[in-house]
Amino acid sequence: MNYYLGIDIGSATTDVVLVNEEKTIVDFGVIRTSPIHKENATRLTETILKKNRLSLKDIRYSIATGYGRYNVPFVSEAVTEITCHAKGILCFFPNVRSIIDIGGQDSKVIVCDESGNVKNFAMNDKCAAGSGRFLEVLAGVMNIPLSEMGQYSLKSEKAVEINSTCTVFAESEVISKLAMGVLPEDILSGVFNTLAKRVYALGKRFAYPGEIAFSGGVARNVGVAKQFECILETNLNIAVDPDITGALGAGLYSIEKYQKINNGDNEKVGMGNSEELRRFSHEFNSILARNPLGANE
Repeated sequence: MNYYLGIDIGSATTDVVLVNEEKTIVDFGVIRTSPIHKENATRLTETILKKNRLSLKDIRYSIATGYGRYNVPFVSEAVTEITCHAKGILCFFPNVRSIIDIGGQDSKVIVCDESGNVKNFAMNDKCAAGSGRFLEVLAGVMNIPLSEMGQYSLKSEKAVEINSTCTVFAESEVISKLAMGVLPEDILSGVFNTLAKRVYALGKRFAYPGEIAFSGGVARNVGVAKQFECILETNLNIAVDPDITGALGAGLYSIEKYQKINNGDNEKVGMGNSEELRRFSHEFNSILARNPLGANE
């Protein structure tokens, strides 16, 4: 059995997905991203490989994606997260043609075809107000755990409009409304509505064709998902583990790329090639030697 790796280094989390040649998820892991990206990826990859009694020599090809994709020295190549998210989503939901993804530092809308090829996309990476970072700031201000904010917002009976589109000003506006005695759930509902409208506007010109999926860590927030469904007037497709969509897509793309390059020759190119394996193993082991497994946990 041949195995492939997809590694997604985002601003909030680092995700690694191990898939086999049958395009089945064998295992995956998610950890918080620290400033040293290559150590994040190496430690998590080592954990997954050991757990499944595998080593780098069992990996035929690997792709890194996400904003830290160029900082992983032991992968075969780096690919944009736009491409990988489309591939990953279609593995879960074959009928999806529009994808809303909200990560730690950006938000994007992707339109793809039936093969997962990107046809169009729009991205906001200039302002934190439409990202997971905005929700982290909000959780701190309101003293509500990030994981509970979505459910908390569903108690709202009267959402309060949040006018500020900047994280800094929105934070001040939220503090002001709390001081005025506005219920936290009403504030959250209003914030989530503002966020959803902001991200929806990114892809409005694409008209959101076909079924729509919501991916990224923010897709775990039921309050944000509800606001999108109200605006779009349809149910969203959300995976059980929406965080790993990019890493899964990178793993699946690894299979396609390896098969295309090698054209049936399993030893021509990739991590299974002895020369490549020696180079990858040297990089991999050097990082582990400087930062042993679990040293930062």
